[in-house]
Amino acid sequence: MRINLIFAVLVCWLLLGITNVYANSSPLKALYIQDGIVFFTLQEEKENQLPECVQEDVSQFWTFSLESAGGKAQYSSLIIALQNGYSATIVSANDCALAPGYERLNRVEIHYQYSQVTQW
Repeated sequence: MRINLIFAVLVCWLLLGITNVYANSSPLKALYIQDGIVFFTLQEEKENQLPECVQEDVSQFWTFSLESAGGKAQYSSLIIALQNGYSATIVSANDCALAPGYERLNRVEIHYQYSQVTQW
């Protein structure tokens, strides 16, 4: 049992070391789709260490595919964020697997802003 716990902790530690977290939350700046790939950028500049494959002129963009159900859900979330000015936090996959020179995301987190509801 203890060995399984230690193994699980080591795996999580390794996985966290593989991904690069873009820690600052920022509203979206631009979003477009080309050939089933979503390209987007945030208003604030990236602070993560860029993978070596990223080209300088497009270094502020992230990509993900619309081919999977997860990609479609990410796209829906980003559209809602863009329409409402919500912030997003991006976790990098540390590669340019979808489009040469463009950093691919691993996960996107949308920070919804809730307003207080007054009850009468």
